[in-house]
Amino acid sequence: MGVLGGGLIHLITIQRIQIEGNRQTSPDTLQSILSDALDHSERFPNLSTIKTALLALPWVAEVEISRRWPDILWIRITEHQAVARWESAEGLMLLSATALPIIPIHTLTQDMAQLPLLIGQDPVDLLQRYQRAQNELQHKGLSARQLRCDPTCRLTLADGLILVLGREQHDQTLQRFLRVYRHLVDGQDRPPIQQIDLRYAHGFAVQRAE
Repeated sequence: MGVLGGGLIHLITIQRIQIEGNRQTSPDTLQSILSDALDHSERFPNLSTIKTALLALPWVAEVEISRRWPDILWIRITEHQAVARWESAEGLMLLSATALPIIPIHTLTQDMAQLPLLIGQDPVDLLQRYQRAQNELQHKGLSARQLRCDPTCRLTLADGLILVLGREQHDQTLQRFLRVYRHLVDGQDRPPIQQIDLRYAHGFAVQRAE
C-alpha cells in the first residue's frame, strides 16, 4: 500500500481512499489507522470504527466518511484550530477554539509564539476571559498577549503593559481602564507605565519604569 499525491491511498480491498482537509496529521499515521481497519474488514469496512479511530487523533475535530462508487472510501477531516497557548501545572499545550487541549508544546514554533498565552487552571474560563478582554481592547486599537489568573488575574498587553484586574468583575474593571488609557499615556514625558493595578474601587495605582 502506498500514498499517492492528492491524498489517494491504494489498498487491496478498497481501491482508493480520498482524504480531504488533513494538514496536521502525518500521512503515515493515517495510513496506519486505515490499513489496520481495512485489513480486518475484508470487503466491507466498518465506517464507524474508522471514524472513531480518526476522531481519537489529537488534531481531528470532525470526520465525514462514506463509500463512493465504485471503489473509493471518501474521508473529510475538520481539524481543530489552535487559538492560544495554555500553561498549566502539567506543562504548555495548544488550545482549540473550544478550549480543548490539542497537543503538548515541546518545541515552540514561530506560529505558536504568535498565539496568546493563558496561564491558570481552567482553560475554558481563561479563554472566555481573554476573548472578552481582547474584544474590548480592539475597539481602542489595543491587543493582549497574555492572561494569567492565579487566582488574581493579570492581563499583559502587546506593548508589555500589565493590567492587574483582580479576581472578579474583570469586564467592568477593564472598562475603567479603557476610559482613562489615552489620558495616561498620551503626551507623557515621564518614564513609561509598566503596570496599572485596577483592584481599587475608586481608582488605580500606576507603576512606572525606574
